[in-house]
Amino acid sequence: MTYVEAASADGVWTQVLRVPNAAPEQVRRALAGLARTWPVAAFLPGADADPVAEVVLYRDPSRTHGTPDLPECDAAVRRLAAATGWTPQPSQTLTGVLVGLGLREGYDATAPTHSPEEVADHLLAVSPSGWRCRTARLVSARLVGEAVRWYEETGVVVEAETWLSPAIKAAATHCAQDRYVVTDGADGRTYALQQRGRPGSGTGPELLERLTSQVLGGDTVLDDLTRQAQDPSNDPMAQLLPSDTPIAPNRPNRR
Repeated sequence: MTYVEAASADGVWTQVLRVPNAAPEQVRRALAGLARTWPVAAFLPGADADPVAEVVLYRDPSRTHGTPDLPECDAAVRRLAAATGWTPQPSQTLTGVLVGLGLREGYDATAPTHSPEEVADHLLAVSPSGWRCRTARLVSARLVGEAVRWYEETGVVVEAETWLSPAIKAAATHCAQDRYVVTDGADGRTYALQQRGRPGSGTGPELLERLTSQVLGGDTVLDDLTRQAQDPSNDPMAQLLPSDTPIAPNRPNRR
C-alpha cells in the first residue's frame, strides 16, 4: 500500500480544550454547532462510552474546500469556549507529529477492526520511547448546504517524534487506512496522506460530501442530536446550534 500527499497547508495549529467530563452526546452537539461556521476536525481521547475530558482540535487540509487559516481557527476556539465553558489550554509548541488513525478497514461496519495495541506495537518495534498512543474518537464535521455532515469513528491519536513517521505509516497500512492527516511541527505544515489511486477518503472533508448516513452506536447518536437541537432545554451549547439547524447523519460506504 502506497500513500501519496493529497492536500497540504502551511503552518501548524492545534488546540486542546479541557472539558468537565461531559457526556459524549453533549460534546458531539457542541462540535456539530461549531461546524456551522468552521470545519471541525477533532480527537476525543478516551473510549466510546467514557465521559469526554479533553477535545483536541486540528486542521484537515482539503484541495476542494481549502484549509482555515490560523486566525479563523483561534476565533472558532473562542466561540466554542464562550458557548460551552470549556477551557482552552495554553498553546505548546509541537516539535513532532500529531496523527489520528482509524482502526476499522474502510467504512463498512462489518469490516475488520484492529486494536490500539496493534498501532502501538508498530511504534514499539522501532522505539520504546518518543511517542504516545491513545484511544480516541476521530471526528469530522462541516456544513454542507443547510445540514451539518458528521463522521465519527473509533481510532487512536498518536503523538510522536518526527523520525517515527515511517512507523506510523506502517501502522496505517496495517489497519488499511485510506487517508490520514499529519500535523508536522518539525516541518511547519499540515498534510493529508492518501492511498495512491484512491479518491478522497478517510475522515476528510471530501468524504463528508459523499456520505448519506452513518451508524453511530446503533443509529441513535445523531437522531438524539437532532432531537436535542429541536428542544435545547436550556443547554448552553444551544448558543452554537440553533434549533432550526438540521444534522445529517452519515453512513460510510466502501468504495
